[in-house]
Amino acid sequence: MRVAKNASFLLSGNLLNKILSFLMGILLANYLGPEGYGKYTYAFALVTLFVFVPDLGIPQLTVREVAREKGLANKYLANSILFRGIISLLVAGVLIGVVLVLEDSRETIYLVAFISLSLVFISISSSFEVICSAFERMQYRALMSNLKNVLLLAGVGLIIFLRRGLIEVGILYLTTCALVAGLFYLVMRIRIIKPKLEIDLEFWKSLVKRGLPFALAGIFFTVYFKIDSVMLRFIRGNEEVGLYNAAYNLIYALSFIPASVTAAIFPRLSEDYIYDRGSLRLGVEKSLKYLWLISLPLTVGGSLLSKSIILSIYHHNYLLSVAIFQILILGLVLIWINMCMYVSLKSVDKQLVVTKISGSGCLFNIGLNSFMIPLWGARGAAMATLITEVAMLTFSFHYFSKYILRPRLSPLMSRPLIAVALMSPVTFYLRGSPLWLTILLSASVYLFALLLLGGISPEERRFFLALLGSRREVR
Repeated sequence: MRVAKNASFLLSGNLLNKILSFLMGILLANYLGPEGYGKYTYAFALVTLFVFVPDLGIPQLTVREVAREKGLANKYLANSILFRGIISLLVAGVLIGVVLVLEDSRETIYLVAFISLSLVFISISSSFEVICSAFERMQYRALMSNLKNVLLLAGVGLIIFLRRGLIEVGILYLTTCALVAGLFYLVMRIRIIKPKLEIDLEFWKSLVKRGLPFALAGIFFTVYFKIDSVMLRFIRGNEEVGLYNAAYNLIYALSFIPASVTAAIFPRLSEDYIYDRGSLRLGVEKSLKYLWLISLPLTVGGSLLSKSIILSIYHHNYLLSVAIFQILILGLVLIWINMCMYVSLKSVDKQLVVTKISGSGCLFNIGLNSFMIPLWGARGAAMATLITEVAMLTFSFHYFSKYILRPRLSPLMSRPLIAVALMSPVTFYLRGSPLWLTILLSASVYLFALLLLGGISPEERRFFLALLGSRREVR
């Protein structure tokens, strides 16, 4: 099963990435403290707000079009690398100019400058990644992403050992991105296609025009997920940014699961939309179910164990992050379901709908942050995120039901809800026990209850076995 195989590569690869990024984040957070970690996360958030400019929706457009017609691969690859590389360099220049005007911290200026320049190499690697996705060769995408995070973690360890600072972190990030882009080119040339230089200015215009609906959605989502850190920095200072991101990054660390599932299904759904509508509906329905099965116990369990989770990872000077995490974890299940619905809508050429939803959500979130951050700081930003996710799920469910299918909520939700209800007392009673033991026993109760209730069919059990076993094969 190709979808299972690709999801397996992405899940395993993204799991390793998240573990490596997670460890790097913990090391930096505890080494730098809330103030220094606030500078670090603010710098990345600021640069990320401008990532959409060289992106312009081209990656998602490329996946969809090349998945449907493989002969277009080099045309999209060669032109997107040149076009996005030039735009990335211009964006880096603008960002460096902006930060020179706004910031007086030497560390922050240098960090933003190095991260900005890395956008050039990130755009090159991204162009290679989408070709891997379009050809459903996810193992190479996972491999290069893993290599990048291994190098970053090793570099951060060396920086801490040598007692260096944020400037060295920026240099590390830039050189790592450059090295990975070069290695990705070699992998692409040997294993998939041999890129050939091609410049088609008319095609560049076409890329921008057709990618714009994807780009607008990406812009809104990027602003939505990063603007809170930037607003916190200017309203409440670096320390609150550090406390907020210590909690937020734990939620983000789990995003590899829906990201892997949606990245694996997007090429197939795009193809099925043209050739097999029945398979498209089945694939979407199954994906929604799997994400609900996994996200629900994580949301409930994370809420019950929030204090233990924060204090087992960070120093006690991050104690205030517990309340922030308790709010943010409630939005986990909403984020996962929304991600699946957005990708499904894009696969059936409804990216403009996703743009409307994301744009409305972005503006709504900025308004909420403007009101809540001055009153409650990082907790206000967390509440704004949760409220926005509820609103966006309402709209995405409406359009998803209109254009794809109306999910059968009772069969989808009922058994996992009962299983979580049986798990919750166990989690609550064991919350004072070692965290690993509480998680292990809680997960066992949930899985056992789900199996007894028939929440996972024999066919679905075979799918998960294929997911686990498909890594032994390489297409």
